[in-house]
Formats: sequence, structure tokens, C-alpha cells
Amino acid sequence: MKTAEQRLIAQRDRYVAAVTGNWRGYERELLIALVRALDFAAYIHCIAKVAQDGEPGMRMRGAATALRPLLQAVADMPGAIPWAPSPLPYEPAFDNHLATCGRFAASIRLAAMERYGLAETKVVGDRILIEVAPDVGERIEVEAGHAANARAREALLKRHPHLAVRNPEIRRRLERYGKVVDGWFIGYDNDQVLVDHYRAHARIEAAGTVEAEALPLTAPIGGRLFGDWSEASTVAYGAVLHHIDAAGCLCERMPKLNPRDLLTIFARREDIVDVLMERGDDHAGAQQLMEGLTLDAEGAAWSEGRHEIPLPYYIDAGKHFVLLPTFGGLMNSHAGLLDHLRRKYRADWDKIVDGREDVFREDLRRLLPEPRYKVLEKGLKLRRKDKSILTDADAVVLDHHTGVVIFVQMKWYDVHGFSLAERDSRRENLLTKGNEWVDKVHGWIDGRTCAQIAQIYNWGVAADVSPEILVMARHSTRFAGETRYDPRANWTTWHALTEEMHDPACEGFVAGIVRSQNRKPKRQDFSGTTTFELPGMVVEVRTRD
Repeated sequence: MKTAEQRLIAQRDRYVAAVTGNWRGYERELLIALVRALDFAAYIHCIAKVAQDGEPGMRMRGAATALRPLLQAVADMPGAIPWAPSPLPYEPAFDNHLATCGRFAASIRLAAMERYGLAETKVVGDRILIEVAPDVGERIEVEAGHAANARAREALLKRHPHLAVRNPEIRRRLERYGKVVDGWFIGYDNDQVLVDHYRAHARIEAAGTVEAEALPLTAPIGGRLFGDWSEASTVAYGAVLHHIDAAGCLCERMPKLNPRDLLTIFARREDIVDVLMERGDDHAGAQQLMEGLTLDAEGAAWSEGRHEIPLPYYIDAGKHFVLLPTFGGLMNSHAGLLDHLRRKYRADWDKIVDGREDVFREDLRRLLPEPRYKVLEKGLKLRRKDKSILTDADAVVLDHHTGVVIFVQMKWYDVHGFSLAERDSRRENLLTKGNEWVDKVHGWIDGRTCAQIAQIYNWGVAADVSPEILVMARHSTRFAGETRYDPRANWTTWHALTEEMHDPACEGFVAGIVRSQNRKPKRQDFSGTTTFELPGMVVEVRTRD
């Protein structure tokens, strides 16, 4: 008897094979149509923010599944790209195919949660019932991350007020440069004013994106600094924002144009390499960078296996051509290239992730400035009575206002996204190592007060109260179904904590820690049933009480 996950995968593979089989010999035409549909869905999802004619978010979830077999077929395919207007009568079918692939992707991930103790499944004929553990805690942390990102963007925008003031000038340039090509496509020129404008916008929109700060900017990976890789994503994102505005401006002037025909463009590979070389790379470096920004069959399969949405700036369209989508940049401006770096340069990656601790500690020092707070410049080695090292505190904070000392362990793991395997690895690492650390620190404190400890290390005056112990992860500490949190410590995330600390009503670091652990979700009711209608089967998903 196959598991629910296995049955869903088998049914998905049959469905995808049937659809792609119907397009045998026209895989590149279908690839173009689906990328256009994805660009349109991303525009609705990220910019228009309306659920127009369907489920744009679910169509995005189907990207890896729908594109993978087509990318396998077009790899190294010679000849000119079949560029033509989108066939209007078939557009609903393209959208439906992506949505069906998205429902398969969502259902398979939910069924796979059974392997991690997060769900229970039952197969009854052609129906699959999935009961999942409530994930309110994880949703709260995601909401805190989004709020922190929005605050970072607002802060950066305030430093560039000229961007809003110059919008009329930018529009005049877009109107002057934009034109219709062949009666249905888009063409436009460029200048340095537009380049600078949209790169500045890209930096603002990317502010706070966790993937943009995944490694220290000066860390070398793949022969170049991570900051240079990150800048390449920003530059590419600026080009996407420019193109979207140019297309929108042209559509306003020519409302009969089909937006799907304008959002996606194509280019010769050699032309992309030339552009990258103009920005300072040699030929080998330009090829390396283009590879990192391009989605091929291998990358799509990798994304599908991890239940992720691929986020490219270029898409393989054969031996000589690539498509230039907008959906990758719109969904996440830096995640696509970051995933490539993790896969391609794993040895480099593993060498430099330890550098995150210094960055994390400096962020904490900026959050807790003097004179109220004392944050040690380096971690503190906690020693046994025989002077041997028991463990480290990544950071130690003394709040001069309250006299409380806080011992902090910092955890900065790679973002796990939709990947269940990576999520489980982060969960186990956090809880196992975190609880071990809490036990050691609690034993080292051995009933001593903040005042006694501060006197030993000459930190100044502190209160005659017990020290606080904090395990702080950069992105996530709460995992559905997990209860093994040592109650002798506080457990929170950087984003949840900083959001509370920026609230004027928050009375300090310890108060912020407490508040961050008691955050409530914006949406209170997570119960109910979700039904996915799939070819040949129905999936019902319920949340446990």
C-alpha cells in the first residue's frame, strides 16, 4: 500500500507527463507561455495584490513542477526562439495547469509532513485526508520577519526622499523611450538616470531580505565576495523593476496590448554575457554569474524536491537563448542566487557561516546602545572551577537601568523555506544544542545573582536578582509540534525581539524578550478544512485542535 505522499507523487507525474506529452515538439512554446503566466501571476500577487481570475499564489507554487520537464527538453536545443504573441484562448489553460501543479506541490508537502510527525494521513478511495499540527507559532515568527522587512524598507526610503520627488521625471523618460514593437511587443531605450533610479529602488525593496544578509558581505565564496554576488542580484532586480514600469507605462498608453506579452522578454546568451562584462567581469566571471542567475532543469528539479518556488533572473531556453522573467525578482530578489551558491560552492559556504556570529553580535550592540546597555565586544568563555572551559556565551548584556545580566546564545541557521528536511534539521539542532547550552549555563550560574557575577568580571553595578538566559535564533525558534524548550531559558527570534524593542511602549531588553515570546498572530482562527481538487483525486486538509 503506497503512502499518501507516494500516491500524490505518482499522480502528479502522470498528470505532468500527459500535459507535456501533448506539447511534444513544442516544448519551447509551452515554456514561454508558462513563464509569461508566472510573470503575470507574480505581478498580481506582489504588485496588484488582488486575487484576479484565480489563485496567483498557487500558480507560483506550481512553477518548479510545470517547468522542470520543459527545461529538460529544451536544454541545448538549437535554433531561433519561437517568439510570438500569447495565444489568448489558451491563457486560462496555462493558468490552470500552473494552479494544478501548485495544488500538487502543496498537497505533496503536506503529506510529506507525516514523515516528520507533523501530520497524519488517510487514503480512502480517491480521497486523501491530511490532518496537520497547528503552526501558529511559526506563523507568528513569519509575520515578525515580514514586519521587520517592511520597517527596514521604510527606513531606507526615508534616506532617499528624492526617489518619490523624481517620479514625474522618470515617467516622462519611460514614455519617451517606450515603444510598441511589431504591434504587440515592447521596446525601450535606457539611460543612466533610469539605471540609478531603479537600482536605488531595488536596494530599498530588498532591504531586510534575509537572503541578502545570509553571509558576511566580505566573505569569499566561489572566487568573489558575497557582497559582490548580492550586488549582482540587486542590479538584476533593478532591471526587473525598470522593465515592469516600462511595460505598465506602455499598457496605459496602449490599453489593447496584452500585459503577458510585455512582462517576459528574451535575449541571446552572448548578449547577456557582454552586458555582465561591461559591468566589470571578465568572460569567465560573466559566465559564472550568469550560471548563478539562470534556472535550468537541474535547478527546477532541486526546487521541486524541496517544495520551493524557483526564483531566477534568466531561464534556459535552448543553446543560444534565455528568457528574462520578472517573477523571480518580484517573489524574492536574492533567494535564487543564494540557493545556487549553497549548491555550487558548498565547501566555501561551510567555511564562512561561522562569521555570522560576529555580525549578529554587532547587530545586537546596535540594538542595545550605551549608556543604558553594556554588550561585551566578544563572547564570554564560562569556566568550571578547575578553569577548564564549560561552554561559551555568544553575547552577554548588562542593562544598567534594571541591573539584569542576560547570557545569550545566538543561532543563525540557513533559512529553511518550504524544505521539510532542512526545517527538521534546524529544529533538531536548535533544540538539542540549545537545551544543552541552557543546562550548562544554568549550572555555571549556580544560584549566583547578577550583582555577584558583575562583580567577578568588573562590569559595574548590577541587581541582586537571577540572571536571564536567552536562546535567540536569527529566523525561527518555534516549530509546530515541538515542546522540548528548556523553561529555564527564554526562546525567541531576532525579528520578533527587534519588533518589540522598536515599540515605544517596550520598557527595555528583558521586557522585549518577554513580549516577543507572547506575540499573537494577526489572524486568530487557523481552523477549518482546505480542499484541493486534483486530477483523479481530492485532498482534504484539516488542522488538529
